[in-house]
Amino acid sequence: MAETTNPTPMDEPTYMKERVDNQLKLYDIKSITIQLTFKRYRIFVLILSFLIPLMAGFVNQLVWLKYVIGAAGAMVAILEGLITQNKYQENWIQYRITAEALKREKYLYQTQVGTYSQSADAFKEFVLQVEKITSGENAGWSQYIKSKQKKEN
Repeated sequence: MAETTNPTPMDEPTYMKERVDNQLKLYDIKSITIQLTFKRYRIFVLILSFLIPLMAGFVNQLVWLKYVIGAAGAMVAILEGLITQNKYQENWIQYRITAEALKREKYLYQTQVGTYSQSADAFKEFVLQVEKITSGENAGWSQYIKSKQKKEN
């Protein structure tokens, strides 16, 4: 029979580097990436929406332009659908909120203020808070996926 051993507890510097800093970096990158995608799509929709009525004025002179207008309208619909389906704005904001919450918690712990100043075991309390923040984000994502699957069925 295989002998089970208890894992060695993670020390503070290791937890800070491997968990907190990695999660901060992850949420920061996700927020920035999704924000850029959202803004690019929105700008493209804005430009196409501006050009459609402008091009419509020239349809009589350039008959082929009606196909360009139709394609531009279809692109607007596709991009708006992608923005809505993938919730770029909501996810960008949620990732930013999570990153800022982690950053705030890290600063409170490092400066030993708030509840950390009175805690007998501030590190354990800090770990619980960090895990609560990240599990809240994961739970929100899981809930979104489940609701999406229900709608598709």
